[in-house]
Amino acid sequence: MKVKDIMSKKFITVDIEAQLKKVLTILSSNRIDFAIVTNNNNKIDLIGLVSFFISQLQRNS
Repeated sequence: MKVKDIMSKKFITVDIEAQLKKVLTILSSNRIDFAIVTNNNNKIDLIGLVSFFISQLQRNS
């Protein structure tokens, strides 16, 4: 999925929590180190990031 698609209004109608859980499942099923390296060389764990978003969604709903 391209960033452009995510930013489009169509994406808003999608169940975001379900999408994030799907992403989390895909990430955790692969043994690859999924990390984003920021400009400051800090690594952001994608699995942790998705888990955080899901927990925030559940708390706010």
